[in-house]
Amino acid sequence: MKITREDDAIRQTVLNIEMEEADLESYMQRAYQRVVQKVKVPGFRPGKAPRRVVERVVGRESLLSEALDFMVPEVTAKAIEQEDIEAGAQPDVELVETEPVTIKATVPLTPLVETGDYSAMRVAYEAPVVTDEQIDEALEEARRKEAVWEPVERAAEMGDDVNMTFKGVVEEETVVEQEDAAFILDPEAPIAGFGAAIVGATAGESREFELPFPEDYFNESLAGKACTFTVTVKEIKAQVLPELDDEFAKGVDDGYDSLDALKDSIRQRLQDALENEGENTYQDAVLSELLNVGSVELPPIMVERAIDNHLQEIQDTIGRRIGRAISLDEYMDIMKKSEDDLREETRVTVEEQLRRSYLLTQVAENEGIEATDEDVEAEIETMATSAGEQGEQVRQLFMSQENRDSVARSIRSRRTVQLLVDIAKGESPAQATDEPSDEAETVEDTETTQSGEQSEESTEQAT
Repeated sequence: MKITREDDAIRQTVLNIEMEEADLESYMQRAYQRVVQKVKVPGFRPGKAPRRVVERVVGRESLLSEALDFMVPEVTAKAIEQEDIEAGAQPDVELVETEPVTIKATVPLTPLVETGDYSAMRVAYEAPVVTDEQIDEALEEARRKEAVWEPVERAAEMGDDVNMTFKGVVEEETVVEQEDAAFILDPEAPIAGFGAAIVGATAGESREFELPFPEDYFNESLAGKACTFTVTVKEIKAQVLPELDDEFAKGVDDGYDSLDALKDSIRQRLQDALENEGENTYQDAVLSELLNVGSVELPPIMVERAIDNHLQEIQDTIGRRIGRAISLDEYMDIMKKSEDDLREETRVTVEEQLRRSYLLTQVAENEGIEATDEDVEAEIETMATSAGEQGEQVRQLFMSQENRDSVARSIRSRRTVQLLVDIAKGESPAQATDEPSDEAETVEDTETTQSGEQSEESTEQAT
């Protein structure tokens, strides 16, 4: 087996593998053993015809074609081992020719990771505080939920609930007609301008007006076309809000002793939500800073595969919503973009996700952050408990080592992010090393779409 090696890109190498006749022999023999069981050879019982006879009947090309199925991956793996290559993912393999058998394998190398001095990272953090305006807005929302609609003897105003008969005509064809339709007058619904055209009308009054359907209207046959509406107002109702007092507070949710108690509850709920949102935002800022401090060299094949996975996830999501699978061509039609456009739009996000993942993995390794079997068991039990009646199904799902490894990666990633958050706030130094190494290091185990995506998706589905 002759192997020549060339580096065609950053963290990527190409192996050109030429098979010699002696190398082919064992594979051709295995192919014969498969084929002889399937082919009928006159004068021989099934499976008993000699190889030379079988080869004469089916042809050497057919035997070689059968051999290629297992020969190409096996030969490629041997070549990678022989060249002492640390592959970061499965190679792209291409059969160049059959005489002699020549294989081209493009091998992504393990990404080169430099964490930088993350122990010196600092990211400004400002604890969120609930404002009085936010509390007032929440109180108004609570009032609206408890409001009642009462008939009024006045002209319609924006926000009123108007009962009407109406008809819509497009190009002399009636496209919509309803006898008792109720609309809460809104500047944009059901289409822009409809609510404003009703404002000022009184019960019993009829109006006629023309409005265009939006260019992106869900009914494509009407999109962008002018529609003549004829409307007769039947009844107008206004929303009557309850008084904001202690009595009102007693009727909200499970009831509060006073309006002040309700406000305190709202403040705490909003504070918890703001802190959760703020923490997520802050984590993103810290991880962005980690990207600035460190660096990752990614092989192009790995990026392209991650883009493939990302686009497929989007197609799967759309497919679940509409109840059937969609092709990439259908997705391109929906987005009105070419495949190249979609891939380029996705590239920045995918590369950032991969770099974050490899950096987090290397930091975890530097700091000795791990998840024990006990940690994994506790996490699974928490998920099972929160799943209620489906708890046993969750436990069964995580019986597989693959899914347990996914949980372990998730725990390790979460702990690593928390360490970096503490460092960025100036609350904690790096745990295992005072000075993280700036030397380039390679990483094999990462929480990327290459190694853990399928298992992590299983985790999400279970929870």
